[in-house]
Amino acid sequence: MSLLKLTAAMESLSRSLLRSPTCSQLSRSHSPSFCPVGHPGAKLAFRQQHGSAVAAAASPAEALVDHAEPRYDIDENIGFIGAGQMGEAMIRGFLESGVSHPSRLSASVRSSARATALSRLGVTRVFQDAVKSGGAAALAASARVIFLGVKPQGLPEVLAALAPHVGPQHLVVSIAAGVRLATLEAGLGAGVRVARVMPNTPMLVGQGASAYALGSAAGERDAALVHALLSGVGMALHVDERCMDAVTGVSGSGPAYAYMMIEAMADGGVQAGLPRATALALAAKTVAGAAAMVLGEGADGALDLTHPGVLKDRVGSPGGTTIAAIAELENSGVRGAFMRAVRAAAERSAAMG
Repeated sequence: MSLLKLTAAMESLSRSLLRSPTCSQLSRSHSPSFCPVGHPGAKLAFRQQHGSAVAAAASPAEALVDHAEPRYDIDENIGFIGAGQMGEAMIRGFLESGVSHPSRLSASVRSSARATALSRLGVTRVFQDAVKSGGAAALAASARVIFLGVKPQGLPEVLAALAPHVGPQHLVVSIAAGVRLATLEAGLGAGVRVARVMPNTPMLVGQGASAYALGSAAGERDAALVHALLSGVGMALHVDERCMDAVTGVSGSGPAYAYMMIEAMADGGVQAGLPRATALALAAKTVAGAAAMVLGEGADGALDLTHPGVLKDRVGSPGGTTIAAIAELENSGVRGAFMRAVRAAAERSAAMG
């Protein structure tokens, strides 16, 4: 078989593997289970109907949208309980992507500094602390979609404060790590539509990788709405809740792994004689560019994934510098270390639930 035919065969195999409709995840007992996810080549289109975003796809629960999607103005009032770093990132993304505008956003915050930061973004409906100052009631009256941006340990008291003021007309979306949909539903009461989201910090620059799962009362329109909102700050995937701990291990905690890799590459560059700023810039841009090549993009704007092993083999020539470096990484157990890191984060997420 010629080299060209072998490369084509490898690419075909990698695409078929990447499009597998299952993902492996850890249950509470840490035994493997399998979780359906959206087809990587699928694309969720939206249209405006009766003033709301609805899914044009037959099954929005099994679709993937990246940040290249067209912009849509979501005709819903959206509130945030807690607007720290992640909450503010989502608000900024919603505004900058055009999926919402300041007049439709509100928040309940604990500090005047947070209120001031939101006012600079044009968000003027800012209420006091949700638990101690009646902010939960005010927010529920002003918003039908409520994001819970508080730490997991603070969520029980927020749910207790919010529960008397929400009903079937509300969609409550939690971004608290490890908190199960069953916990949200039990805390808020019967009939309240809930969703669970695992975002990550690159949404601060519009490059987030988020996954979400829906509660028992949520429907297709809720999937379409959450999908459109999250796509305003990066990429969004709808997964079964069984996958959420694995998602935490890969993308929720993943930015920290990438930062360590960039730092180590830069340190190596300095050791080899580069100025620090030059080494850091080269390392960071190399990682960003490599990720872009894996993600790719089809003619219709949908992701067109390429297996990283195929791309790696294109860089390594016989007897060259790259294969020498790869051999050193393999001898150091880097691949296994990354896999163990993902599993450790996934197990910790499962334990938190």
